[in-house]
Amino acid sequence: MRVEILPYDKEAPKIFEDFRKFLEEIIPCEIKIEHIGSTAVHGVGGKNVIDVMIITEKENMKKVLEILESKGFRHNPGADVKPEKIFASGEYEYKGKERHIHIHITYQGSNEHVDKILFRDYLRNHPEEARRYYELKKKWSNEAGEEPHRYTQLKTDYIKGILKRLKGINIFGKAYKIMLQNDPHPSNCVDRMLFEKMVLLCKETHKFLYSTYTPLKILYEKGKRPVLEEYLKNLIKKSKTQEGIIRKIANFTSSIENKFSGDINSVIVGGKEEDIIKRGTFWCTDIARVACALYQIAGFPSRIVYLVNPDRAYSGHAIVEVYRGGKWGAIDPLTSVVYFNEKPVSVWELMKNPKLILKHSKGKNTPYTTPEQFKMAAISNYFIWEDKKYNYTEGKINNYYRSILEMAEKGWPGGLRWLHREDL
Repeated sequence: MRVEILPYDKEAPKIFEDFRKFLEEIIPCEIKIEHIGSTAVHGVGGKNVIDVMIITEKENMKKVLEILESKGFRHNPGADVKPEKIFASGEYEYKGKERHIHIHITYQGSNEHVDKILFRDYLRNHPEEARRYYELKKKWSNEAGEEPHRYTQLKTDYIKGILKRLKGINIFGKAYKIMLQNDPHPSNCVDRMLFEKMVLLCKETHKFLYSTYTPLKILYEKGKRPVLEEYLKNLIKKSKTQEGIIRKIANFTSSIENKFSGDINSVIVGGKEEDIIKRGTFWCTDIARVACALYQIAGFPSRIVYLVNPDRAYSGHAIVEVYRGGKWGAIDPLTSVVYFNEKPVSVWELMKNPKLILKHSKGKNTPYTTPEQFKMAAISNYFIWEDKKYNYTEGKINNYYRSILEMAEKGWPGGLRWLHREDL
């Protein structure tokens, strides 16, 4: 059956708003509702189906489906993406006319949630690309003819191409992609996974990243990681304020480097947070993950941020953002810099206002507190309570990173530069 591409329907946003109110009336649990798909982007034609995303807690997804089924909507299990999405569809009457609705039920922070919003917001921020997408859809429809799966594949490839600009190891450019590919953490381990999931912080994504990207609900259960809990207990027993706890944890994580022997050939990366603390390390991504875990156990939503200076070789760094007082605030767990200006200061705010970065500089003791280091950033969610699904295999220093560290020990004779032609 041929895929028919129809012109953009100006009524679509109104239909969505009407349907959103309907969903809020019939679903008693906490939900967020998003307009996604072509009808969510002005000017983009398509199959004239209203795509709606319902974001809820994982345990409520089936309950939401049952409510929809009771109202006449159909579950389409063949289109489910387990365990991330339940798909349903049906008709909704608007101004006396039946409109076809596709409903995507998912949870906050899922790949389904992140990818659909990133793609939608990218097109909303790039009208020319949105128009091009519409023209391509008409072209794909003609090419596919009576084979709709061909149309779907062409569209999927296009969407993947857009997402590569916003998510994963491609986002910082070719040289840093090669650097990340050569990271000594074992393949399929948690740290590699966090690289693949990181989302570029930019004008197209900042609203999403600072709204629904990271769940604010802490699901950690006391007793699951007793060693980390003991560290935390000793750290914060005399702290009486949120900021006091925040700074105590930052001071602790910055001391982890002191345990490292100094021999680059003995460098071990990755592993569980308890192991990283015990052996000591200067590896910023490992220290950032420790900080993220400790803040979450202490009751603060937190996430990992990757900073890159694209104009300088090997100039990446990992920090965290911690949520308190209704705001995300940046913290460097390696140098114990807490970015605070009467209230927490986010990475996005620092990127937009370099003076705030310089205000926190302490010279040589804070080498990453520079406007240059904040030229590019990406954010990745890590949740300590999901530790059972992560691979915490440790890795050893490889030849690629050994060559970089050896040059750093020598003070970079000839100047800091890409050693392995990464930039060519």
